[in-house]
Amino acid sequence: MEGDTFLVDDVHGLVYCPVPKVGCSFWKRVFAILDGKHKSSYLFNLSSVSIHNTRAAYDGLKQKPLLMKYFLLQSSTKFMFVRDPYERLFSGYIDKIFTPNALGGRLSQQISPNSDHQTSCATDATFTEFLRYVTHSNSVNQHFKPAYSTCFPCHMDYDVIGKMETFRQDTESILKSAGVDPRSVFGSVSSFDENSDLSIMRDVAARTFQCLPRCGGCMSKWQVMRRMWATFQVRGYLSINVTFPLSPVKSEKVTLSQVQDLLKDAYRSSGDHSVTKRQRKAAMMETYYSVPRTVLKELEAYVRVDCALFGYDCSVESRFNESSRPVPVFHLDTLLGRVQSNTTKPKPRAKTIAAINYDRRHLQ
Repeated sequence: MEGDTFLVDDVHGLVYCPVPKVGCSFWKRVFAILDGKHKSSYLFNLSSVSIHNTRAAYDGLKQKPLLMKYFLLQSSTKFMFVRDPYERLFSGYIDKIFTPNALGGRLSQQISPNSDHQTSCATDATFTEFLRYVTHSNSVNQHFKPAYSTCFPCHMDYDVIGKMETFRQDTESILKSAGVDPRSVFGSVSSFDENSDLSIMRDVAARTFQCLPRCGGCMSKWQVMRRMWATFQVRGYLSINVTFPLSPVKSEKVTLSQVQDLLKDAYRSSGDHSVTKRQRKAAMMETYYSVPRTVLKELEAYVRVDCALFGYDCSVESRFNESSRPVPVFHLDTLLGRVQSNTTKPKPRAKTIAAINYDRRHLQ
């Protein structure tokens, strides 16, 4: 196990193993606050971009002397968080590939090196191509590795293995066990979900703006902004009925702070967020059903250990039964802006998220 994988708060007796796409940005901010290494004492005021880019914001186990490592591992509360593997990979694809960002560009040649079509941008890998990369690559990116190969629960005796499905409750329990009042870290429990959602949207918008210089050669600013907006609809933050508000001309002039304000207003006008959260589930199911069964069976083998260790159902037949195939609504591949190759007959363009008058019956 790599010592720098673990984050340490020796004052409160916490040792944490981050699993990407399972709340690790949240917990890195918690550690930065508990260690007193950041000016702000309120978690949602911290940018996950700055936390990820500044390792000095929190202590790692690797920096500790050998005897201190042994003492901390014996005396501290050791914990990690896990998530349904299928949901985690879908989230990773949407966040790191579908949404324009630097990582997607760096991985594009690994994900679709022999693609039979041209892409309009480096991040235009389909979900099927992404899954083939995950299941076949000998050096898959850390964001998509199984949780068991990141935190080694068979070798580390964790005191707590929290789950994304009960994230807030598990987080409160861990903080309280360390003598920390959760409200001193993230404020009122009643506003936790909204504050968390808005914080994520601000961070993704900031990261997207950082990517603009790299995307400029293959996507217009309007296309980048539109893709980002669709991301928030797929992730269940914005209602699919809230249309993208910017024209190509206005997109060229819009600033980051203006976009963040637009997102905040759209979030609060999206209505019942229990409905928008079901959008995320619907988008995930639709996207998985678009994947060939042979690829899904390979994926089933890839996630089998995580499913067995952490109590998730990984059976393709039960999770993606043909009799339950959903009616396509989101059409993510259309939003990728594919440029068909000369040897491929263009297909009729399906409606995109921004153009769909969404029928809420699909989310019941």
